[in-house]
Amino acid sequence: MSLEHGALRGSVVHLAPELHGHGVVLTPATTDDAFALAEAAASSPADAYRWTFVARSADEWIDTINSWPATGRFIYTVRNEDLDVLGMTGFYDLEFWADRDAPDACEVGHTWYVPSVRGTSVNPACKLLLFTHAFETWQVARIAMRTDARNRASRAAMLKLGMTFEGVRRRHMPGADGTFRDSAYFSAVPEEWPAIKRALESRLA
Repeated sequence: MSLEHGALRGSVVHLAPELHGHGVVLTPATTDDAFALAEAAASSPADAYRWTFVARSADEWIDTINSWPATGRFIYTVRNEDLDVLGMTGFYDLEFWADRDAPDACEVGHTWYVPSVRGTSVNPACKLLLFTHAFETWQVARIAMRTDARNRASRAAMLKLGMTFEGVRRRHMPGADGTFRDSAYFSAVPEEWPAIKRALESRLA
């Protein structure tokens, strides 16, 4: 079962609560965040999000956030401990294979950060929180991640996480630059999670 299973999809809201630790706070994105998200995005250089769709106005954010429940996305606003908005990340393409409330597989993505926190502990902290929730609370059988195949930095970051490269899906979707993009896919399964977790924790020590 996947997105069409509306009853289970609707239960995700209470399955993915606020996550916090390691200097970041992940709160379920709501339209109340629209102005802060727009301000954070608009304060970044025009070319800061070359490979990712990032809205830059509050109205665009309101429309985007309101569209997520119908498409099975559960996205967090990322903040620091002072509650300054740093970007977004979250879960999507949730799949339900078994007769239980939690998803059995998911993708992690819709990630963007303000340039000032790139290369800091923010991304590994967010990934540790998301992966821990998915593998240890939801007990998923698989986490996937994907990126524009041209995005070398993102591909390198996924390999650094310990994800396994699965291949490239050609002309998978429109890219943020208006062209058709190929998507590079990566995944992790429960047997790999302990090593990934140790590596993330060591980066945050």
